[in-house]
Order: sequence, then structure tokens, then C-alpha cells
Amino acid sequence: MSDPFIPLELVPPGVNDRRSRDFISALGALLADFRPSALMIQDPWTVQSSLLPIMIVEAGLSEFVSPNMREDLVRSLIAHAPEIHARTGTVRGVKLALEAIGVSARWTQWWEETPKAHHDTHRVVLFLSDTVIDGHAPLDLANQRAAARIIAATKRHSQDIAIQYGLRGLSNVYAGAASRRGRTVRINAPQLGDESFSTPSYAGTGARVVRDIRINAKV
Repeated sequence: MSDPFIPLELVPPGVNDRRSRDFISALGALLADFRPSALMIQDPWTVQSSLLPIMIVEAGLSEFVSPNMREDLVRSLIAHAPEIHARTGTVRGVKLALEAIGVSARWTQWWEETPKAHHDTHRVVLFLSDTVIDGHAPLDLANQRAAARIIAATKRHSQDIAIQYGLRGLSNVYAGAASRRGRTVRINAPQLGDESFSTPSYAGTGARVVRDIRINAKV
């Protein structure tokens, strides 16, 4: 049997009873497996997966990360956290956070509309080339919600943003939502709080007849 991590001889004589010795033995067993290096700043790209939940909290990203988000995207968010937080509340900050999860954005502000739209309103088209949430196709509702969560965590509270979703440069869209080679397919998000809507319901011949499939939503 190996020696205890904390020798019982260190227990002061005045409190050296069975209860104190049991406590010291239990504490020693816990500390024996502790590695001080676990408290050091870690590289989010190489740190072991078990430390990612702690790093999410430390990086202030609890409001950014969705359940079952791809691990490589979680690592990317953590790596870019300082730059994202420094620009939170700006269009650039929202774009940075979206880019960290592989989503590009075409952003139109109210004064860029013709005619000008209402003040502080924005129209954003998000392009997803891959899934954000494990086990889903790019345009699935889970991915739309994950992107909307990123926007909500980064934008100014006064901003009213209408979101559309699209795919670029893909010959086929999974689940038959549409199929057009070399073109942009744009799908406006379903209402994020309504589970009854799903992208695959807009499938088949209807997707081939029209050029744009639109389902409106706002964040």
C-alpha cells in the first residue's frame, strides 16, 4: 500500500483523534489525483475535452454555446472569445462570433435599405456550409437556433434583426429542401420558438418550382 498523500504525523496532537485522521485521509485521497496544471491557462485547440465546460464559463461564453454544438466549434469560440467580447454590441462583433462557428453573414443595416428602413433595424442573411449542432443538416432548426443564439448574445439589445438562412455553392441541400447547382438557396428562418416548423417540410417538387423558399422570423 502506498504512503498517504498527507502523512498522519502532520495532524496536531491536540486534534489527533480518529475523526481528524479520517478527514485527513479522505482529503489526501482527493488531492493525490489533483494536477495543478489543470488550473493553468490552456490552449483551447489542444486542451482535453473534459475541460471545455470549465473553459466555456471562464471565457464568458455560456450564452453563446448551444447544447450538442460541435466540439471544434466550441474550441473556436473559446479561442476567439477575447476579440468577440471586445466587439460585443457591434456588427463586427456579431460577425466575428458567427465566423467562429463557421457561419458567414451578409448584413444590411437600416440606412442601407432603399428606401431607408426603420431606425436600428437590420436584415441579415446567414450562410451555413456545414452543421453547427451534431447530427443535423445545415438548415435544420437546431442550427438556425444556434446561430440565432450567437446573434442574441452579441448584438445590442436595441437592435431588431430579421434573419434569413441560406446555402452557397452546394449542388444539393440535404432532406430535399432544394436542389440547384452553383446557385444560392435562401431560406428565411422559421419562428425559433415553434417546434411545429421544420425545414424538411418544404421539400419535393415545391422546392423546385420556386426560386426562394421563405419562412419569416425575427430575433
